[in-house]
Parts: sequence; structure tokens; C-alpha cells
Amino acid sequence: MLHILKNLRAAITFATLCGLAFSSFALAEENSSPETKSVYVMPTVTVTGESMENLSVTVIRDQDIIESLPAGNGNLNDLLETVPGVQFSEKYHNSFQAGEIKPPEISISGGRPGDNKYILDGVGFNSYFDPNVTNKSYIHDIPGHSQEFFLPAHLIESVTIYRSNIPARYGGFTGGVEIVETKDPETKIGGELSYKTTRDEWTHFYIDPHYEEDFYTSTDESYQPNFSIDKSYGLFNLPINDNSGLFLFVSRLESAIPLTLFTEKETQYRRNDVIFLKYVFEPALETKITLGGLYNKYQEDLFLKHTSDSQFKLDNGGYKIAGKLEHESDIGKTEANLSWQKSGNNRDAPTSHFNWTTTDIKDAGAAINRTRSPEGGYGDIEKSQESITVNLHQEFPPVHVAGVEHFAMAGAEVKHVKATYDRIDTSTNYSAALVNASVDCTGNEEDCIDGDQFFWYKTVYPEDQADASVSNYSAYIEDKMEISRLTLKPGLRISYSDYQKNTDYAPRFATTYDLFGNDKTQFFGGYNRYYNDDLLADNLREQKKPYEIWWRFPAVLVDGQPPEWQLKPRSSINLARARDLHTPYSDEFTAGIRQKLFGGRLELLYIHRDYKDQIVTINIDDPDGTYTYQEFRNEGRRYHEEASISWEKWTQKHYLFFDVTWQETKTNSEHFDDLFELDELDEFVWYDGRAVRRDKLLASNYSRPYTGKLIYRTKLPYGLSFTNKTVYRSRYRSVDTTGDTFIDPNTGAELEVFEKVSNQSSLIFDWLFTWETPSYKSNRLVFELEILNVFNRRVALGEKVDEYRLGRQYWAGLTYKF
Repeated sequence: MLHILKNLRAAITFATLCGLAFSSFALAEENSSPETKSVYVMPTVTVTGESMENLSVTVIRDQDIIESLPAGNGNLNDLLETVPGVQFSEKYHNSFQAGEIKPPEISISGGRPGDNKYILDGVGFNSYFDPNVTNKSYIHDIPGHSQEFFLPAHLIESVTIYRSNIPARYGGFTGGVEIVETKDPETKIGGELSYKTTRDEWTHFYIDPHYEEDFYTSTDESYQPNFSIDKSYGLFNLPINDNSGLFLFVSRLESAIPLTLFTEKETQYRRNDVIFLKYVFEPALETKITLGGLYNKYQEDLFLKHTSDSQFKLDNGGYKIAGKLEHESDIGKTEANLSWQKSGNNRDAPTSHFNWTTTDIKDAGAAINRTRSPEGGYGDIEKSQESITVNLHQEFPPVHVAGVEHFAMAGAEVKHVKATYDRIDTSTNYSAALVNASVDCTGNEEDCIDGDQFFWYKTVYPEDQADASVSNYSAYIEDKMEISRLTLKPGLRISYSDYQKNTDYAPRFATTYDLFGNDKTQFFGGYNRYYNDDLLADNLREQKKPYEIWWRFPAVLVDGQPPEWQLKPRSSINLARARDLHTPYSDEFTAGIRQKLFGGRLELLYIHRDYKDQIVTINIDDPDGTYTYQEFRNEGRRYHEEASISWEKWTQKHYLFFDVTWQETKTNSEHFDDLFELDELDEFVWYDGRAVRRDKLLASNYSRPYTGKLIYRTKLPYGLSFTNKTVYRSRYRSVDTTGDTFIDPNTGAELEVFEKVSNQSSLIFDWLFTWETPSYKSNRLVFELEILNVFNRRVALGEKVDEYRLGRQYWAGLTYKF
């Protein structure tokens, strides 16, 4: 009952805020004079686009709103917290790791983070590696991300998010589509220089007493009590002549995280560097040619906990060179894109790891009273992804046939991607040392210390190379047909991948009915199928060499020397295997109403998604018992329902948006590399007093049942402006295994028992205040104060009752515009 009252109170608070904002909004409009209205014009922020796109459910964030949202680190995904249908991980803004700057992953319309499509200036920038690897000290692999490049907010002109009824032009996803357009050069010489910062002294941490000692004496990056984050950028516009110009953008987002290694202070760093150059040439009013280059490098400087000489680096990012032609002619609008991209995930680390026993010679662990004194690391790994993409899109002029107006469009894309995995050198993990004062290490200096100790057990990861490539071919056609008040948009996208040799047909259909013929009341709906791209992670994993186990057995000195190393027999060897996979896809049904109301737009939306043939990993024993295969199969299932109501209005000085969304996601697997036994995914489990299929269990992440989102922005006199961002998240709700079993009274089957897991709701306010000085010879200063979690709410994260979101945090910034 208590949590219901709290949720009700939060809902009433949220509704009151919406009402107050709306009331002040309306009052401000009534009191504004024509002279006042001419001072500032707020650009369109969230629209459904032109006539070809108004059947899709989209949200557009333009430059003005992007740069006025309180967004902390200000990465691309940080900007989307207020977008309907977008959910963030339960670990977002964790108090334990306030110094991290890597962009968060997101879910759109119930999909996994890797199910989204990211497009930059007309070309995709998804990573084909496994985005689910998060362990920074993982021996076999490197942490990934669903994006190749990490883009800062001030580079972006607009972001468009497609949630449903997504046009046939877009493919290679089962979740949502995120389209990023970068800034063009302006017609006048000018630019900006900016600096913004925060630090631990400006941040309130919520730390459970159980973790306080470990947190404030942290010895690795899992706890970050001290940090500073600095964000800087410069952008420059250089017109060359009346029809061409250059745009240059340079930025750095950097954090420093002081920690303790043994008894000494050691600082870890995170750094994201971006350099972007764009050239635009418009030889005629109907033609635009764009050339662009991007360099992005994200790097982390780390060390292994309680391990000497263990410093290592992780980096992501790469390069992009692209060209675009846009042309209008008698045959309509033509857009052509050509792009080369290369990115990588790399680790630079000591070649081998030694878990020495603490002695007078190997005494690093003695300083912290540990019996082990490990040193070294897990070796260099380089992973690269290189792609060439060519695509063409054509919008044809409208054609009138038998009383029906047709707006047709078609296009095609060819993309070739090559991915590689390279363990540069053989890496050895020495894990068991035997102390013996009589040992003679002649010829065994690497794994033995004279008169002290020697290793008798090691795991060897051999030098290894693997490569995989895929060519994707796709074409689409779409026709918007206007018949009086009824609009129909059938479409078809056909794609072929030479990796799994799959040809996929994705029908798209959307419709809308203008009830009164005045564009004020529209009913819309659609049925669509979306196919994902192939991940190359499974192919690379399949090619990897298995590790070897060696030992000195028996571990007895022979004439004072350690015995020779012998290959230890293994009862089974784990290998990855991918066989005849279908392309994962999702089927979508959507329906809704759009209504012009109080000078704004109200939208009610329902989305139903069935995610099918999702890839999961199954353990399979070879008949002769030699190998255990981790086989990728299409046995994952996911079901998503979503209903939302949103309203927005923009005027000369104000912008108001609010949204309330209910959603429910059920699945039998969270990630493609979740490991299951054969037939486990089809089993029933015992939950809530009855037997249910495993794929009907609630998802454990990106799945808050109710969310409420509010943006209110206003321009005030004297160059002041204010933005409020409010996000309400209802109680966390999921299931977890109890570890027990229960006999189903109806079938007699022994079923695994699951129970409900829940945690508190949250209502978080973020504010941004800016003051822009009067212009002096085109020179201006902009002062910023950003406050996150304004009311310092203590909020538990996910199923964790003792882990919390960051409390109040201040950011301060200064921008010089010229």
C-alpha cells in the first residue's frame, strides 16, 4: 500500500507540474505583444516531418533544444532521456561510477541496445562487434558498444528517432532508428569556444553504509569517490565564397579518476576526442555536394586491482570519410551517399599475468596484507571493423492516377563490412605458485625465482587471428497514396546477406485518416516487419583458438629444478559454433490518434512488437565428449507492448513537451550471449503460483512499466533562459530465480522457481540556466549552470536495494561566440 501511495503522490506531482507549466505557458501567450513575439522565434522541435514522413512515429530534437537540454556529459544518447519509448539501463547515473563518460546504451520500443540502427549523415555507424561485453578485465575480449563513434551534442544539427511505422528506406534493425545530421557551415565567418566542468566536490553521492569503506578507499574503477570531468569544444565556420564553405569541429571530453594501487595514488583517465571537417558546395539552387571527414578516439587508462605493473589501455573509435550528393530535377529528389569507415576496439596491456605468492622477494602484496602479489596483464588484442557503403534514394514527383495522388520513392544500398580479431602475441596466465627455497631456476627465469618460488599451473592463450566479412544488399520501394481524407503508404524492403545467405522480405504498411479533412484529427496505424543486420561477433568467436592448460605434474623439484611443462588433458574444450542462422526480425502493429489541441499537438499511440528468431547461445555436448559447443541459435523470443500519450507546443519564447508511457517487455533472454542448456528456453518455470513459459518472464533491464517525461524551456529577458527536464520512472519490476524448484501439481514436472523483484520509483528534475551577454561586434559570452537531480533524490537502481543513483550534481560552463 505504501508504494502505491508513493507512486500516486509522484504521479500527482508530475501532473501538477505539467498543469502549472501549461497554465503559465498559456498565460504567457495571452500576455505577449506583437513586439515581444518578434524578439525570439523558437524553432520546431518535435514534428512528424514532411508529407512523405507524417505516417511514421518520429521525434526530432533540433539544434536549439539539443543545446538547451541538461544532459551531463552531453553524448548523443544522453540527449534522448526525454524521448517517448526510449529507456535507459538501470545502471545509468550510478553513484559508484560518476567519473565514467562512455555513452549509455538505450532501448527503443522494447528492443535490445544492439537492435537499434544508428545513421550519421545518411550512412549507418553501428558496431558489428558484441556490445554486451562490459568487463574491462576480460581475458578473451574487449568491451564493446553498439555505436562505432561517440558523438558530442554540439556537433549535431538534429536527431530524429523513429519508434514505429518506420519507412522502408531504413533497415538493419529490430528496435528503433536514430538519425543524426551534423551541422553545416554557416554563411558568415564565426565560431564558438566552450568549456564546461564538474567534479566530486560538486556531487552528492548516495552510498549504502555497507559499501562506504570500500567506496572511499577504492582500489579499482568499480568505485569512484574522486573524479573530475572537463568538456571543451571549438567550432569554426569559414565561408569560401557565396556557394561553398567549411565547418570544423574539435572536442574533448575527459575525466580523471584518482584511485589507490597498493598504497600509492594512481589516476585513471577517460578521454573522448572528436575532430570533424565538412565541406559544402552548392553549384546551383537544386544541387548540394557535401564532403566530410570524422576522427574519433575514445580511450581508457586503467590498471588491474591489487596488481603491480598492470597498467593497460582500452580504446574505441576510428575514422570516416564520406560524400553526399543531393539534387532536385524533373525526376524528383535524388540523394546519393558514399562512405568509407574504419573503427576498432583495442587493448594495449602487458603480455602475461603472474599471480606470485607474497614473499620477501615478491612483496607488493605485503603492503596491504595479501598473500598474493600479482603482476602483469592479459596481453594485446586488436579488433577492427572496416566498411564501404553506397546508397541511393529517389523521391519521384507526384503522379495523379484515377483520382489517387501517388508519392513514390525507391532506393538501394550496398554495404561491405570486414571485421578482424587479432591477439598479437601469446599470452600466459600463471595462476599457481609454489614456494620452495631450494628451487634453481636456470632456464626458467620467466616463471620461476631462484630460492623463492615457481609456477606449476598456467593457462595459455595462443597468438590468434580471425576475420569475417559480410556484404549486405538491399532495395526498397514505397508509395504514399492520398485518396481524399485517407492516406495509404505500402512499402517493401528486400535485403540479402552473403554471410548467412538469407534473403529477407520486410513489408511496411502505414495509413492515416484525416477525420474532418482539416489536418486537426488524424487516426493512424500500420503493420511492419523489421530485419536486423548480422553481427560478426559470432563468426569471429567461432574462429578463435581454444586456450590451453599446462602444468608441472607432479610439482616436485627434479635435481633442484622445476619439472618440464606438460599439456594438461581436458575433459572437454569449449568452442563457439554458428550454423544456418535466420535473420532476427520483429513484427509490429501500431495504432494511434493525433489531435491538434490548445495550440499544440496531442498524440495517443499503441505499439505491439513480437521479436522472433533472436539469437541466443546454447550449450551442446559433442557425442564423443571431447568438445562442448556454445552454439548460436534462433531460439530467443521477446514480446513488447507500449502505450503512450504525449503533447507538445512551441511558440516564440516557450517550448513545452510532456509524455506518459506504459510498457511491458517479456523475454526468455536478455542478450545474444546469454548461455542456456539445450531445450531450456522452451521449458516452463514456476512463477506467481502457476507454470509459465520462460519467454513470458519480464525483462530485467530497460523495462520500467511507467515513465513520465517533461521538458519546459523559456526565454527570459536580458539574455536569460531556463530549461527544466523532469523524468518520472515507476517502480522497478522484474523476476529472478530463487534457486529452488517446485513440483507442478498438474503435471508433476519439477520447475525452477522465480519470484517478483521490485524497487522504488523516482522523480528526477534537471535544470539548466544560461545567460548570454549582449553582442559586441558579434562577440558574446554564454554562462551556464546545470543542476542534475535538483532535489537530491535518493533513488535505488534496478533490483539493487543498496545501490543508488547520483544525488545532486552541478556543472558550470562558459562559451565564447564570435
